[in-house]
Amino acid sequence: MRIAAILAVLARSLDKSLFKPTYLLEDDGPFRKLSFRLAIEDRSKESFSRALLLSVFPEEQEVLAEDRAAIVVRDVMKITESLLSPEMADSFRSDLKSLVQKASNVWSKIQRMKERVEPSFEPIHYENVDWQMLRLHEDTATTTGETPVQGGRDHILLVVFPRLYVADGTEPKPVTPGVVVMQSQSVGASREWDRTTYNSFLTRSSPFRARTSSLSEPQTNGKEPFLASLGSLNEGADGATSK
Repeated sequence: MRIAAILAVLARSLDKSLFKPTYLLEDDGPFRKLSFRLAIEDRSKESFSRALLLSVFPEEQEVLAEDRAAIVVRDVMKITESLLSPEMADSFRSDLKSLVQKASNVWSKIQRMKERVEPSFEPIHYENVDWQMLRLHEDTATTTGETPVQGGRDHILLVVFPRLYVADGTEPKPVTPGVVVMQSQSVGASREWDRTTYNSFLTRSSPFRARTSSLSEPQTNGKEPFLASLGSLNEGADGATSK
């Protein structure tokens, strides 16, 4: 689930900073929506206007694309750097830069397509285009054979990577599946969260319990009371859980 969350942050940062029809406008949110609306109502006019904008100051747009790629790397590193050792963080940053640059190069080609393409994180169901489930090394639903969702009903918990839609005619048409995490895949993370929360509660309450136990249980042979030792044990359990 940590991996899924990081991938989701990466995808949303890519969408916010890179997946735009043009980089000339600093606040391009309204134009992005207008462009997609125009593509649905008049595809040729939208294609012409987008091509015209992309031809304006091409060198400047390349620099802006590099700046936006750097923003994506910064956004992702903010949440991952503290989870990694300095050596791993440097390696991860280097790989992340390479990945974001590849995404930027691919999107540069998409920008110049006649069709207007737009990503969407909305978990909409289509009969002919299924969502792709994110496969990780450990998947509770597939490795244990459990039925982790009550009643056997499963649903999308998180859209990790968006679908791409083409504006064509009256409504957008999906052209890629998009990647999701299902509720059934979160069972292990939910159990870990419950354990961590419980252990954290015990650790926080241990000073009070240690003081109470010292009043009710006299020390013998220089050994600390049994209840007073739970604080250190819980600290160890917390560390093991977080790893």
